[in-house]
Amino acid sequence: MKVCVFAETLSFDRIIYQALCQRIFKECYSYHAIEFVDHSFEPNGKGQLIKQVPTQIDVQFDLNPDIDLIIIFIDSDNLSPQTQRSQLRRELNDVKFPQGSIIIAAPKRNIESWLISDIEAVNAVSGLSLPEFPKAELIADPKAEFNNIYRSTHNVDIKSVFATNIISKAHIFKLFTHSLAFRTFHEHVRQFIHDKEPSRAHATHIVY
Repeated sequence: MKVCVFAETLSFDRIIYQALCQRIFKECYSYHAIEFVDHSFEPNGKGQLIKQVPTQIDVQFDLNPDIDLIIIFIDSDNLSPQTQRSQLRRELNDVKFPQGSIIIAAPKRNIESWLISDIEAVNAVSGLSLPEFPKAELIADPKAEFNNIYRSTHNVDIKSVFATNIISKAHIFKLFTHSLAFRTFHEHVRQFIHDKEPSRAHATHIVY
C-alpha cells in the first residue's frame, strides 16, 4: 500500500498523522508494509494547504503513478469538521487523481483534540497523572491544553516526538469512541479498503 499524506505542517502534523495511519492500517486491516510518499511540500498554514494541495496532488501522482491513497489532514478550527471537509473537497474537483482514493480528515478544531483523547497514553508518555477528559472534542482549545501538558513534562524534549509517542501508545478504540471526527476518518479508511480489498475491510476490528 502506497500512501501520500498532506498536512498543514511537515515537521509536526505530517509526522504524527503518518504514525497514526501506520497503526490503523496495520492493527485494523493487517497491512504490514505501508509505504509513505516522501515529499517536501510544507504549506505555511491552512490557507496555503487549501490553495496549493490540488497542484501538489497532481505533482505527486505524476511522480508516483502507483500511489494507492492520498490522505489530506486539515484542522477544522472554528468550522465543523464536515464543513471543512466539504470546502476542501470542492477545491479538488479538477485533480487527476481518482476522487474515490482521496480521503480528507478534519479533526475537531485541531490534531491536539485527538492527541489528548486517550489520557492514559498521555500520562504514560508525560509521567503525569492527569484526569481523563470526558470529551476531548468539547474542549475549547485542545492545542493550548496539549501545549500545557507538554510544558509540564520533562520526559521528552521535542514536541513532535512527544506527540508521536502518545500516538504509539494510544488505544485506537478510545480515539474511536471519544472523537466523532476520528470515527468519521476511520470509516472513510474502511470504505476505501472495502472498495480495494473487501476481505480486509470485512475482517477489520477495533480492539476494546
